Amino acid sequence: MLVDFNNIHIPDEKLNLVVEESLNKVKKIHRRNRLRRITGGTIAAAAAVIVLTGICASNPVIAEQFTKLGEIFGLVENEQDYPGDYSSVSVPVP
Repeated sequence: MLVDFNNIHIPDEKLNLVVEESLNKVKKIHRRNRLRRITGGTIAAAAAVIVLTGICASNPVIAEQFTKLGEIFGLVENEQDYPGDYSSVSVPVP
């Protein structure tokens, strides 16, 4: 039996419809996955900032070692419950 592949009839409209539907599904899945990655990264970054701020608020000596965060805590150190110059009495942690 000899099959001639050049003479196979393919319904163009149905093929185009199936391809279009499949591409729309792929785009929808890609969009959903991208949104999940962005949301997950944003939540992780927010959680890290909250934890870091909590640690540094409870111990200003650690906050002094972070450059930008140390500057912020240096500006508000007189408004703390225990005001004072933390940078002169703090000891760097190895």
